[in-house]
Amino acid sequence: MDRINVFIGYSSQEKKIGGRLKQLLQSYCGYDVFIAHDDIPGSEIWEKEILQAIKKTAFFIPLVSHSFKTSEYTDQETGCAVCMDKKIIPIKLDNTNPYGFINKFQALQYKIKPQPVSHWNYKSDNLDEIAIAIAYIGLHYQTNTTYYKKSLDSLVYALCNSSSFETSNAVIQILSKCNHKLTSDHLNLITKAIETNSQIIYAFGLNDLKSILTTKYHCHID
Repeated sequence: MDRINVFIGYSSQEKKIGGRLKQLLQSYCGYDVFIAHDDIPGSEIWEKEILQAIKKTAFFIPLVSHSFKTSEYTDQETGCAVCMDKKIIPIKLDNTNPYGFINKFQALQYKIKPQPVSHWNYKSDNLDEIAIAIAYIGLHYQTNTTYYKKSLDSLVYALCNSSSFETSNAVIQILSKCNHKLTSDHLNLITKAIETNSQIIYAFGLNDLKSILTTKYHCHID
């Protein structure tokens, strides 16, 4: 499937957040995500690898912060992405706004959540919500655009390769709320995944997805 390529730009101080965002974008959105500290072999010339990764990316996601702004290389990566006319999706990690050539782009806000006394499903921040928001951004393009087609391919890939109930529910939530146009190949893949992947079979949102597949696409799924 032809999936969305993503480049995450970040300061080394935000390495942990960047790594978690990569995991969420891969699992929830099905994106193919590049992040320098994971994806550049030690023996490679990193400048060349960075430029090649930005060149092939669809979404450039800078993790904007004070340390991002003072980093030696983040501005250069961002400038390359702007010059190559990539889709810029900034995320604010603190009160630093997108600046320079990307100051016109609305940023998603990263937030630390207050810790409850006890909660079995507690999440310390809203990074999972940000990943879902980025998936919606891809699906809000016109249906005949490359961004839209790749975004939908990516989501179907994410669902078919889900390895947890949490991932299945997140992907189903996205698919169920968008006015998507699934192809026959998508439908075949989704139907097979629903029938064979135990992490989808017992997902609490599955009935909503089945309803959409039945009413809109006339798919019969037991």
